[in-house]
Amino acid sequence: MTNQIGYTIFFMSVVVACWAIRSQLDQNTVEATQATSGAAETASESAASSIADLAEPQVRSGKVEGLSIGIVSLDSAGKLQSTTSHFGLAETDEAPVDETIYEIGGITNAFTGILLASAVTKGNINLDTPAQELAPTGVTIPHAGDRPVTLLDMAPQRSGLPCIASNMPFSRPNDPYYDYTSQLAGEFLNTYQPVNPPGTHDEYSNFAMAYLGYLLTRQAEAKSYNEVLQARITGPLQMSSTTVQIADNGNNVAIGHTAAGDVASPWHSADMPGAGGIHSSIADMNRFMMAQLQPPGDDVGKAIDLAFQQQVDAIGGGFASGTGWMIARDGVTRWMNGQSGGFASAMFVNRKLKTGVCVCVCVSCATRPVTS
Repeated sequence: MTNQIGYTIFFMSVVVACWAIRSQLDQNTVEATQATSGAAETASESAASSIADLAEPQVRSGKVEGLSIGIVSLDSAGKLQSTTSHFGLAETDEAPVDETIYEIGGITNAFTGILLASAVTKGNINLDTPAQELAPTGVTIPHAGDRPVTLLDMAPQRSGLPCIASNMPFSRPNDPYYDYTSQLAGEFLNTYQPVNPPGTHDEYSNFAMAYLGYLLTRQAEAKSYNEVLQARITGPLQMSSTTVQIADNGNNVAIGHTAAGDVASPWHSADMPGAGGIHSSIADMNRFMMAQLQPPGDDVGKAIDLAFQQQVDAIGGGFASGTGWMIARDGVTRWMNGQSGGFASAMFVNRKLKTGVCVCVCVSCATRPVTS
């Protein structure tokens, strides 16, 4: 798979194009209020053409064999609109579809951030609750300086904990998180000594977000992260394709490939999937983005709103953030991206422009057949 920088450039190109398309739609609505149907059709055709101009060269060049793009928006009447586009080897029946399942990688962070916000809105904890209060007996969450690591420190990547723990077994090098358990994480925490006090440095940490998901699972007295995810987010939002637990040989499961063209091992998580363990479809990603633009008037909506709010300012060259969302330099666009062994993904949501964009990529999106 091409490097992360290449995918970031592609993702941002798609987002800029979609933002421009959204502005065109707004302008068409203003200028043609008596002919909105024709204006919308023209803008829709322009959108499809612009997206194809960006995506099709990626497929033709062989950099990817399949990708899906989801776009959601609120029209002038406040009605949600949702579209999807797919690109792949249609002539070999390997193009993705709305329900093709991808590894969404770092977008998982946005879900974990909403789970944190959910626990807060339910009155169970506060953002400034020390993470130690949720930790199992015998585990000490270390910190430099005078104050402890809070749950908010862990969500915006300011805990002082490293990106990856030093005691990962790597028994499956191509599936690195397969056997990294919360027990091993606790052993690591008991020996690690942070350098930077919590809240003072912007340090991206897969470890901290994954362990936060584990702590929230404990706090909810749930059997698994997936159980909390389904109860508090994916179930209420009717995201039936979004889950941690998935059969690798299931129908419509996209196949990732390495840079050498070999089939990539699917990534698994032991009991800490909160930093990158979720699988989903572009149809469900659109449902998720629509809920960010227009949160439902229930407990899920309250959690979405809290997670979406800016909780911390930018430090140094980093980004301001909510609880799981990064906030772009414009101050309004929320985003997350990620990459696993054979997949890359990115999501951008802007309430001011009333638009959300998600891109999911795999080097090959041939779907695995259902097996008995």
